[in-house]
Amino acid sequence: MIQISLESGWSGLSPAGFAHWSNYLALVENKFEDGYRYAKLALSLRRASTSCIYDGAVIFCNTNTKIFVEPIQSTIKFYLEGHKAAMRSGATRYATLCAMFYDMSSFWAGKNVLW
Repeated sequence: MIQISLESGWSGLSPAGFAHWSNYLALVENKFEDGYRYAKLALSLRRASTSCIYDGAVIFCNTNTKIFVEPIQSTIKFYLEGHKAAMRSGATRYATLCAMFYDMSSFWAGKNVLW
């Protein structure tokens, strides 16, 4: 998706491609700083995009990458943002994933889980 976006131009799916790539770099290749750079790029593209269909996926993947670079206490709030964005676009899979990861991360951060 990244190669297609670079060759043919940006689409509404481009931010999700960069977000998934950031997850791959951070979680599979253990290149957290590189993954974090792609996560920030995906968020910038998401803000510039007029489409909100993939916002839940972008926020979920970015938060999964951010949690390895930034303090967990400051990143878990983005799972709630991702949950809301996914529910708005009807992406129930990412809404559920965001809710589940918010609960798990809150537990590990020592935070009371209150929706």
